Amino acid sequence: MRVKDIMTPSVDTIAPDETVVHANERMWRKRIHHLVVMTGDQVVGVLSDTDLGGDQALELPNNQLVSSVMKPHVVVADPQMTVDRAVHIFQERHLHCLPVIEQGKLVGIVTATDIYNLAKRGVPHDRSAGPYPPLNNLQQL
Repeated sequence: MRVKDIMTPSVDTIAPDETVVHANERMWRKRIHHLVVMTGDQVVGVLSDTDLGGDQALELPNNQLVSSVMKPHVVVADPQMTVDRAVHIFQERHLHCLPVIEQGKLVGIVTATDIYNLAKRGVPHDRSAGPYPPLNNLQQL
C-alpha cells in the first residue's frame, strides 16, 4: 500500500506571517492537528497543535507569528512511498505528519491518524525501505 492510498488530498495550509492565534483557531475549528506552512506554492514549515502548546494553549500572544514556532525543517513524502516506510519515518523521526510532495507541488498530507485508521482496518503493509537523502530544508524520503 502506498501513501497516496491513505493521504488526505486537501491540505490545510497557512502563511508564516499569520498569527498563532489564527492558526490555533483554524486547527480547533477544523479539528485538525497540523497545518502546512507555505509561502506561495513552496512548503516552508509544518505547524502542529503541540507547537502551540497542545491542550494547554489557552492564552497565545496575539502578535506571535507562525514563523516563530513552526518546524522549518520539513520531512516530506512522495505519493509512491510505501505506508510501511512512512510508519518507519514517523517512529524514527518522532513525527506525526508528512506533507506529500509530487513534482515539487503539495498534493496531500499523511498523518499518524491515517496510519492508525489503516491499522484498525487490518491492511497489511509493504516492508520495503531505503536510505534517507537529505534535501535543503525539505527532506523527501
